[in-house]
Parts: sequence; C-alpha cells; structure tokens
Amino acid sequence: MKIQGARCVITGASSGIGREVSLRLLEQGAKVMGVARSFPDESKLHHPLFHEYACDVSEPEKVDQLFAHALGVMGGIDLFFANAGFAYHEPLGPPDWGHIEAIYRVNVFSVIYSLEKMRALKNEDGFFFLATASGISFVPIPNFALYGSTKAALHTFFESMAYETPKHQVLSVVYPIATKTRFFQKANRPSMPWPRQDVKVVADAIIRGIQKDRRSIHPSWLFRIGQVVFALFPWGKKIYAYANRAF
Repeated sequence: MKIQGARCVITGASSGIGREVSLRLLEQGAKVMGVARSFPDESKLHHPLFHEYACDVSEPEKVDQLFAHALGVMGGIDLFFANAGFAYHEPLGPPDWGHIEAIYRVNVFSVIYSLEKMRALKNEDGFFFLATASGISFVPIPNFALYGSTKAALHTFFESMAYETPKHQVLSVVYPIATKTRFFQKANRPSMPWPRQDVKVVADAIIRGIQKDRRSIHPSWLFRIGQVVFALFPWGKKIYAYANRAF
C-alpha cells in the first residue's frame, strides 16, 4: 500500500506501538486520526496531518461515531489499524462475567466490528486493515490466560477471514513479542516477559508490512525461530512458560 496521502485511523494511539506507528505514517505523508480514551499532554502529536479523537472502543455506538468523525475530518479511510487493547496479569479468579467481557469487548469485539464497518464502508474498493495480535497467540504465559485467549481469537479469526476476502482488501495481523512500553506496568506485571523488543523496531516492521501488503507481520526474527523450535519440540513451550512466570 502506498502510504503517502493515505487516510489512516489508529486506535490505541496515545502511547506505545500506536503512537510510534502514527509518527512513522506522518513522516511519510499520511493523514492520521489517532484514537484513544485520552491523550495526555506528553503524548500529543503536534502535526498538521494528525487528528486526535477521544473514544472508548469497547462500545459499538462509540465505534460508529469514530467512523463518522473520520469521514468528516479526512473524507474517507484507506487504512484502519485496530491496535487498542489491554491485559490482565492475574490468575483466573472467581466467576465474574463482566471481568471477562471487558477485555473481550476491547481486544476482540471492537476489532471485528471495526472490520465489519470497513467492509461496509468500502464495499468493493480496496483498503488495508491491520490488527495487533501478539506472540502470546502461539505460546502460553502463566497469569495471562485471559489476555492470551483474546489474541489467539484474533489470530484464528483473521486466518479464516483471509479465505473470505478479495486480494485488494488486505487483512494483516502483527505479532509483537513483549515490547518496551508501559503495557505491562498497566497490567500489573512486575517484570516483562522474555524475549523483549524496542517499540521502534515493531513500528518499523509494521510500516514495511503495510508497504509490502503483508498479511502477517512478525517484528522479531528470534520469535520466528522459537516457533520452529516449539513445532519440533513441543515440550519447549512448557520450559518457556515456566521461565516466564511472574507472581
């Protein structure tokens, strides 16, 4: 996809991967509407082609408003990056439907609903839809069971959708490993899992993936090697899981 002049929407844009990708897109001449629940002063991007939009993507009505606003300020959407998400770092607790639903509404429901909105908006026209999954889609990490299940759900959903979508409508999924942002602090994880990666490396990989219309983006070559090792030696996942325990 050609980035210059593209009209892009990025959720989870106030920090971490979303903010870094916004910067890269702006540098290459794209128009960007950054979406987040709030934009602290230190995270604001002062750029003539950047628009802030405060939105809670866990509510379908709010996502509807997000799309309407994007059409109003940019006249259309060429790229949608469904990046918003959060994690629980905790053992599975007592029965709590609302607790389970909250993470699925943001990490899964909003992503799938946004894709449905893009398909309805673009009809037969081309577009690029990118979603953030995670390396945890493939490997278990103790106390991240609920979070990992949301990312595995995205992985399977987009694998299936690849067979239902014409080639000029690109569905892409990025699988970061533990990224050096405040993500794990917000999840109350005392330390970051291993291996780890700088957010700039992830953002650069995403930009290359967009430019080359890649359906799958793996920013870490080390993790790709790990996938091969786990396929050959399944017990390696157990070692990895125990090595990444944190209490």
